[in-house]
Amino acid sequence: MIRVQSENRPNIPHSFEDFDTLLRNHEHLHTSLDGECDLYQGITGIYGHRSLLFLTRRIVIGAGEVRHLFGDATYYARPNLPDSMQLYTLVTVRDNHVSLFPCNFL
Repeated sequence: MIRVQSENRPNIPHSFEDFDTLLRNHEHLHTSLDGECDLYQGITGIYGHRSLLFLTRRIVIGAGEVRHLFGDATYYARPNLPDSMQLYTLVTVRDNHVSLFPCNFL
């Protein structure tokens, strides 16, 4: 069973370009659970200063409807590969629940 699972799992990307290709080639990795939104918007920046942007129209509309929206970045909760420095998120409280939106890897 482990062998079959590993055959169906994509390789770990070693660069932001590899990650970009992986996300674009596997629809289930970049769409919302209901299939209506494309979560992955693309790669931005120049080499050495790349970002992968994850954002949907629903997130943008939802961010405009909340009273408080906080941005936060962490250096610890991030993947080792590709070599990233930071994970930036948007955080808000909506309907008495904390909503966390991971927006990009830097």
